[in-house]
Amino acid sequence: MNKRTQETKIIVALSLVEELSLKKKRDLISALSNPIDWTAERNGGLVCKILGDKHKTEFLSKYATIDTHLDEMERKEVSWITFYDEEYPENLRETYDFPLVLFAKGNTSLLNSDIIAVVGTRTPTRYGQK
Repeated sequence: MNKRTQETKIIVALSLVEELSLKKKRDLISALSNPIDWTAERNGGLVCKILGDKHKTEFLSKYATIDTHLDEMERKEVSWITFYDEEYPENLRETYDFPLVLFAKGNTSLLNSDIIAVVGTRTPTRYGQK
C-alpha cells in the first residue's frame, strides 16, 4: 500500500488515463506483463497500437507527473493499492472486472474482511421508485 516502486507508479498512471476502457488497460497488461516494459521506448509501437496515440500520450504524460499525483493523494490521506500488491483484496481480484488500483481513505485492512455492499442510485427512475 502506498508503494512508490516504478511498477506501482506506472499502474497508477495508467489508471488515471481518462476515457480509456478497462479492456484496453488489460490488453496492455496481457501484451506486456511487466509494467516497466510499458514505458520502454522499444515497446512504444505496441503500446500505441493497444492504447491508441491519444491515450498513449496521455498515459506517458500522467506517468511523467505521477509523483505530483501521489504526493497530492498522500497529503489528502488517500491510499492506493494496485492489483499487484499483497494487500489487494482476494475476493475482488477474483471478480471479472476488478479495478487495477483501489484508492481508499481510512482503514484499508477492512478490505480483506467479510463485507456487504449496497448499490443504488441517487436519481432512480419512476420504475425504480415503485
